[in-house]
Amino acid sequence: MDKKILIGTSGWSYDDWVGNFYPSHLKRNEFLLYYSQYFNVVEINFTYYSLPNKYVLRSLARNVPFGFEFTVKLHSSFTHQVYSESLLPPYTELPKESYEFLNAIDSMRSFGSVNVLLGQFPQSFAYSKSNLDYIVKLKNFFKDYVLAIEFRNNTWVRDEVFKVFEEEGITFVSVDEPDIRGLMPREFFVTNRMGYIRFHSRDATKWYKGEKLRYDYLYSEGELLEWVDKIKSSCDRFDKLYVFFNNCHNGQAVTNALQFKNYF
Repeated sequence: MDKKILIGTSGWSYDDWVGNFYPSHLKRNEFLLYYSQYFNVVEINFTYYSLPNKYVLRSLARNVPFGFEFTVKLHSSFTHQVYSESLLPPYTELPKESYEFLNAIDSMRSFGSVNVLLGQFPQSFAYSKSNLDYIVKLKNFFKDYVLAIEFRNNTWVRDEVFKVFEEEGITFVSVDEPDIRGLMPREFFVTNRMGYIRFHSRDATKWYKGEKLRYDYLYSEGELLEWVDKIKSSCDRFDKLYVFFNNCHNGQAVTNALQFKNYF
């Protein structure tokens, strides 16, 4: 295929990857450079849990080879807003942390290593016109970046959403997750010339038992090949595709990402 497909993992700094992927002698600040010998992209996901420091992000960008890319996960204040039903509806205004987050991310742009921001919304975030308007507001705020949006609620799988995403240049993230009522289907969605796929797990028994168990899963070759077929049959719909494995427990994401690379 002549399309550009970038394959990596959701994060890279995990203690239980030592011995499974990272040699035991490596220091933590050497993990990313070692990772970059095998992959050309990674999701920065610590930005979801705490607002990033621009000096830390700049240091990451400096310490990877030319051409290596980052995608950055939006802080939880953008996607998991806490609200009271007695107050204004949720997801109407951008959080107060917006400019602090944007300024930190902008510090990496001069290195040309980040162009995509990932917003992952919770299962409770169902389709509504006001929620769709909020996503467009996010896109307008982060106008210099490609915004990739991941849903956990299948009410978003509708033509109206696809139409707005196409018009606004927003990427609809495709996911691989369990067959649980209300979750997203395992379909390849492309709403602009950039595709984005995230692999989480197919184990329904662990999905609601916390993050550590939720993503403890190793994909089989057959499960991966399902997506290879979807990608190859849709290659005329995208110019660039990001694929990330979020099943990070014990380095399983690395195992599957390396497998997936071999198919292309």
